[in-house]
Amino acid sequence: MNVTMKLTLDGLKRALRWRAHELAEDVEQSYRGEASGGEAAAPPRRVDPRRLRERDDDRPGR
Repeated sequence: MNVTMKLTLDGLKRALRWRAHELAEDVEQSYRGEASGGEAAAPPRRVDPRRLRERDDDRPGR
């Protein structure tokens, strides 16, 4: 049972870490958009369907 709990906790930490990185990237993108000022607004980014699914691990591109 301890092994199962440790694996579950490890997966939770990885998922939370991914979520924190995604949120930080979104905020960073919004800062870049505000800094452009007088330029024409860029079209909204297409949402990658892989990003909406839960991740199996913390390696990108999987």
